[in-house]
Amino acid sequence: SRQVRIPVFYKGVELRKDFYADMVVNDRIILELKAVSSLNQAHERQLVSYLRSTGIKEGMLLNFGNVRRLEWRSYSP
Repeated sequence: SRQVRIPVFYKGVELRKDFYADMVVNDRIILELKAVSSLNQAHERQLVSYLRSTGIKEGMLLNFGNVRRLEWRSYSP
C-alpha cells in the first residue's frame, strides 16, 4: 500500500511540510511500519506527531526488523 499524506497546520495555517503515514485504517488508527533492529524514541515521536496532526486517537508502531519476533507498541495520547 502507499503512504497517506498528512498535512501539517500551525495556528490554523497549512505549512508546506507534509507528513506521510505508512497506513491509516478506517480514519481511526495510524500504523507506522519499520524494519529496524529495535524501535526507538525517534520512531515514537514520529507517530505521536502524526496523531496530534490528524486528531486520530490510536496509533501503532510495527517493527519487522527482527527475524525472530515482531516488535510492536500502541499509543493513545
